[in-house]
Amino acid sequence: MKQALRLFAILTITALSFENASAQFPSAFTASANGSDYNVEFTWAAVSGDRGCNCWEVNYNRYVRLTVGTSLTCNSSVYTNTQIYGGGTGAGSFTYAVGPNVTRLYGVIHQVTQNGAFCSCNNQIASCAARSTANTKTPSNIQAQDAVSYTDIEVTWDRSTTTDIPEADLRYRVYKDGALAYTTTAASVFSWTDTGMNPGESHSYSVSAVYSPTTTASSLSGANTGSTISIALTSSDLAYANRTKLEWPNLSSFADEIRVYRGTEEIAIISGNATSYSDYDGVPGVAYIYKIEPISPSGSAYPLYSDSGTRKPNGRISGEVTTPFLAGVSGVTVTATAMVGGTPYSYVATTDASGYYSIPEIFYNEEAEYQISPSKPEHGFNPGSSTRTLDLLSPVISGLNFTDTTVFSILGKAHFPVLTAGDTCWIMGADILLDGNPTGITTDFQGRYSLGVQELGIHTIGIVYEDHVFNPASYSINVNDNYFNQDFINTTTDSVVVTVKGGCDNIISDYATFTVRSTDPGSCYNETHTTGASGVSTLVLPAREYEIEVTGVFVNGNNDQNILSYYDPIVVDLTVRDSVFSADSTYMIPVVATAPFIYHSNIEIIVNNLDAPVCGPGGSLLNLMVQGEQQQVEIVVMETHSYPTLQSCPVDTGTVTFVDEIS
Repeated sequence: MKQALRLFAILTITALSFENASAQFPSAFTASANGSDYNVEFTWAAVSGDRGCNCWEVNYNRYVRLTVGTSLTCNSSVYTNTQIYGGGTGAGSFTYAVGPNVTRLYGVIHQVTQNGAFCSCNNQIASCAARSTANTKTPSNIQAQDAVSYTDIEVTWDRSTTTDIPEADLRYRVYKDGALAYTTTAASVFSWTDTGMNPGESHSYSVSAVYSPTTTASSLSGANTGSTISIALTSSDLAYANRTKLEWPNLSSFADEIRVYRGTEEIAIISGNATSYSDYDGVPGVAYIYKIEPISPSGSAYPLYSDSGTRKPNGRISGEVTTPFLAGVSGVTVTATAMVGGTPYSYVATTDASGYYSIPEIFYNEEAEYQISPSKPEHGFNPGSSTRTLDLLSPVISGLNFTDTTVFSILGKAHFPVLTAGDTCWIMGADILLDGNPTGITTDFQGRYSLGVQELGIHTIGIVYEDHVFNPASYSINVNDNYFNQDFINTTTDSVVVTVKGGCDNIISDYATFTVRSTDPGSCYNETHTTGASGVSTLVLPAREYEIEVTGVFVNGNNDQNILSYYDPIVVDLTVRDSVFSADSTYMIPVVATAPFIYHSNIEIIVNNLDAPVCGPGGSLLNLMVQGEQQQVEIVVMETHSYPTLQSCPVDTGTVTFVDEIS
């Protein structure tokens, strides 16, 4: 009996001794989220040594066990927490997907079982740690369209490059001006279009990412501003005399019609494709606020877009200031003044060399009475002032003339010598000089000039026309009265050689007749001349432009119509002389103009250096050449005349056309 009790005691001691043996647990245990918004990473070293438990020697197993719990206290309760991993006793690692913004206590246990049941040492804990995952990562690259559409703004973004959350679990919230505007309902959606806005709107957009299982959201992204296209209505301002032009971009993408307003008055409804409109009915010079209103086929309301526009005032007053004998008076200030709508308006113009003045773009609203007054120091005018009314029906006043009663006139003409009784060739466009200086006064189409001299005393009146010579060259006048008939005669002449011959420089007639007519202005010279037997006639004429026409070619007493019909009239201009320049001076030489009437008769083409001709179809003679071989030939074009004797000569100038008949 004592022996049995002794044996039991020994077993009990052994068992206790085994229970109290040194237990071996996983070492170097680490647990870290490493900034992840989804995972916690674990590592541990291998378990070594005895199992350290009171289990029997048979039918037992050992393994490493990881647990997770919500309590952050590291004690024996870790054993009862949810197991997230179980494996062998070797070194290992494990990634646990927990989701964003989650804090948990994680433990590592050396677990021993016997016959499937936990041993009494199962609550021995090697290590534990509390770890937290990061919040859901914020989306990146937020972009809001800027001025792409009149009514929509598309917002796009990218998934965070550092998030570990699976794409299937991510959704996104879009905020507009700080307020939630849209939440995606499916995975992998990275854009949203904000619709139904007005042109010219601007909004700030930001985006957050949402972990869909728990709706844990990230912080908002940085904001990005987007906008719809602004409608820039531009109204012309004093750009046109007859209208105000409105311009805007094409709005047909959202509007099928456009209403146009002048002030509050609707003046047109036009197509949505239109990009401009011209208002011809506004009062000239009055500034209006123009508006356009897009009209949507869906009935959406859009604001009015406006701009101020004005057409040019179209009032005009013009006239002349002259001497009593209608010589223009330059340098006179003409002022037009009026009160229009309680506002004073004043316009000024100055007369030119001919005494003409014009005051354009006068504002009169719908009607205004203007007072017009000429002025110049030490000058008197008749009348001293005049009044005229401008209105919408009569915006232009012309012929409002004033007479300078203190200026004397010098009047005269410029012309060529009278060669035909009753016909005078006037000179148009000659410049009148006063004391050697240009006055801006030129002779008119009848050669007339009228010069107003504003200072008394001795003055020199001269004339310039090309390089022509006049008689007299100038007048010296003691201006204390009006002077008339101060005429200038153009004595410049030049030669023209008229030739009526054949192409061999040969005589073709007994004589020829031709007419010489002056051209514009007016046919003041029209004379018939004869060449004589030589066929040549040289004329000295006043230096102007003429048309020369052959009127008769007489052969043996008869006018040869065949030769006559060959000629067309020739125009020669003797107005401009040639200049010859030397080192120390410039002098003029007369222009020797020519009017060559050349008659070509009986043209014959001779081809030399060809092989002897052969008989062709119908007995014709043909010159044959070998295809691919070159042959140099001589072509001579001759003309033949029979009057007064038979004579031939080469044609000096012409065109020869070659046509081969090789198919």
